[in-house]
Amino acid sequence: MRYLAILLILCLSIPALAQDGTRIHQYKHYDLKYDNEDRQKIKRRRLTTDIDSTGFTMFAWGDECWIKVRLRNKNDAMSHYQTGTLNGRPYVKYGNNKYRYRMYITPEGAFEFDAIIRSRPLSGRYFFPFEIQSQGLEFLYQSELTQKEIDDGFIRPDSVVGSYAVYRLDGVNNVIEVDSIWSEQRVLIRVDTISATFYQAGKAFHIFRPKVWDATGDTVWGFIEIDTVLGRMKIGADSTWMANAVYPVTIDPTFGYQVVGVSLVSNRGMCNVAAALTHVATTGDVATKLWIACFSNAAPENAQVALYDIDGADVPQNRLAAAANVSITAAAPAIFRSVVVSQAMANGVEYGVAGNSTSGDMGFMNDGGGGANSRNSGSTLTDPWSEISTGSARFSIYAEFTVAGAADLSPRRRKVLLGGN
Repeated sequence: MRYLAILLILCLSIPALAQDGTRIHQYKHYDLKYDNEDRQKIKRRRLTTDIDSTGFTMFAWGDECWIKVRLRNKNDAMSHYQTGTLNGRPYVKYGNNKYRYRMYITPEGAFEFDAIIRSRPLSGRYFFPFEIQSQGLEFLYQSELTQKEIDDGFIRPDSVVGSYAVYRLDGVNNVIEVDSIWSEQRVLIRVDTISATFYQAGKAFHIFRPKVWDATGDTVWGFIEIDTVLGRMKIGADSTWMANAVYPVTIDPTFGYQVVGVSLVSNRGMCNVAAALTHVATTGDVATKLWIACFSNAAPENAQVALYDIDGADVPQNRLAAAANVSITAAAPAIFRSVVVSQAMANGVEYGVAGNSTSGDMGFMNDGGGGANSRNSGSTLTDPWSEISTGSARFSIYAEFTVAGAADLSPRRRKVLLGGN
């Protein structure tokens, strides 16, 4: 499975070493894809990683959301500090004779954190426990698929089973505000300035299942456990394998930059609607763009997206307008794609976004847990909706819309309706 690499290392600085826990190493990487729009004050996810002498912190949307992983306990003596390059990119490594931590950015743009056990632990404890803190984030555990989900066409790669999809906890909408400034130059002139927050359906990043290997190159899947209530993260591997491994052993969880889901569903006729994150329209609301993360193994192909009104049981009912086609002209990876629409929404009606593929060669991206979806019996987005089953997933699908101003002097606001993602 391929993903779009958008994160780049921006800078590397190495202040003086300090034993009191102050910063000794720091580097950051950013989402620079929309740099021109950023100059227009559009605020996007901008995933950032800071590394210091105690651990690392990942930020999203400035400092609105973050997770801090403390690698160094107060009683740990860090006798080894090193910086260098790996695959042409800078890395930081520190630790002692028992274990070492190495942190770097992959050529694809993901953040790698390697925990290296240098010799077989005498205690027989084959995992690393860490203290963590987080703000504004929700960690969705990606369990193995149920038989029903498999029958419905869902696919979850081995690297995703046992991983965590990390989303904004508050499920905030994407907001694009237009602020109006009035000045008098012979006549009254209105000047609009754009200031926007682009949450791209609210996914911050993905923590993948760790890979584990020993000195001979023997490799197994490890595990990662995150408990935000207790403030703990644990990584490790099967104790029998660890007891027989040739040391040193490396445990390697990846903190990926994906804003799209990393599971997929590709059956023709799979129609899903977001019920957990919907929008109750007000007078003047108009949908302007529909987004969906999809991929194609062949071409040309079309995906369909549409808005539906939602009943009190979170089930889609009637289609607002004809389904819009998102065309893919060549085999392509899973990224967000959009189609421009103009669909007026009715006051007081709750809406959700639905999508499906018109061919088995296309698929939708999603993450397990924390959402709701409804399966349609048809091969198209029917009107009215014809539900045959429900499930729990966050699909990477959403809609932009505008909210009409109350008066001429009031700024107009654009929001994004969150879909299952």
